[in-house]
Amino acid sequence: MWVFCRELYKKRISLQVDADFNYEPIDNIESSDTYVCRFTLKKPVELKNFISLDQFKQSKRKDIEKFYQSDYRIDIDETDLNEVVTGEDEEDTDDEAVTEDNSVTPEHEKFFKEIKQLKASSSTKYVHRRIKNIFSYELYIYNKELNIGYYIAYIE
Repeated sequence: MWVFCRELYKKRISLQVDADFNYEPIDNIESSDTYVCRFTLKKPVELKNFISLDQFKQSKRKDIEKFYQSDYRIDIDETDLNEVVTGEDEEDTDDEAVTEDNSVTPEHEKFFKEIKQLKASSSTKYVHRRIKNIFSYELYIYNKELNIGYYIAYIE
């Protein structure tokens, strides 16, 4: 089993990001099998090896779509955020982004909004790598215009 710490995030991101970057793990979004770290480049550039979604083979494209569609409630809207923040909808307490007191932190709100922006932008590019087995992968997401990137490790 992998144990993620700041230095491991830095090492994994630097394998694909060929520029100086800042990074920050996203706390309490990690599940037992998913790890997330946000990064930005000190000077935004096009990154080598990052390609648009339509250039992937179907199986890898499905992994990326699965991430957007299910892992982090990308279809969340303001009503959903209000329900999670106020705890009005108790059925949703198993969501990875919900903290023990059933609230979404400002860091989580930022994450949800940025992921939604990245998904919507045609300028967003990706690196997808299988690791360990056919069910585990690393996903790197980056958008030069927004200068936002995410590293996601899904370990099964």
